[in-house]
Amino acid sequence: MNKLSKAQISTFHKEIINECMSRISIAMDFAPLAIATSNSTIKEIATKLLSSIGYDSWIFACDNPDSIFGMSYLMSGVPFQWVTTYLAKGYKNIDPIFKHCRESDEPLYWDATFGWDDAENKIKTFMRDLHACGFGSGFAIPLRSLSGKLGILSIVNAQPLKQKEQSYLQNTASARAIGIALHSAMERIVSKQPFPEAGSLSM
Repeated sequence: MNKLSKAQISTFHKEIINECMSRISIAMDFAPLAIATSNSTIKEIATKLLSSIGYDSWIFACDNPDSIFGMSYLMSGVPFQWVTTYLAKGYKNIDPIFKHCRESDEPLYWDATFGWDDAENKIKTFMRDLHACGFGSGFAIPLRSLSGKLGILSIVNAQPLKQKEQSYLQNTASARAIGIALHSAMERIVSKQPFPEAGSLSM
């Protein structure tokens, strides 16, 4: 059996240390979500966390019966043009990405111009509008709270899927962890639950 050189051992140790430090850093960044008291604070923390793994354009939504849309939304880096188009055309009832996350627990990796040949015309129109607003691809993560309420974290990017897929796959686990923490914080604010006790959070 070949022995590792001192240089290889040193590199291996550095990689382990860097991974541990990264996990500690993420855990420390998650902590403020547990005591956040407003949507703006939650959005600020989520923006920092998602930016740390390379994503500046995202949308989060979760069930909220008290909202006029039935959902609570947070978003960052998403053109206002897309928001107005989405609402004006009633895309909440057409959006195949949103529909997938309602019906599945698996992430969805999508391209705005590829893979929709057999879709209904209204879905093709939706994807064309999505692409026209500058979105080439993305991935969406279904979220389920402990109480069973639904949520979604959707990451979007201007580049096509073939250029971003590897990045999406590498960061899915981190994005899911951020989404779960974000969902929990939003649900607590919506339902006006008390802050969790110290030590009750887990990743």
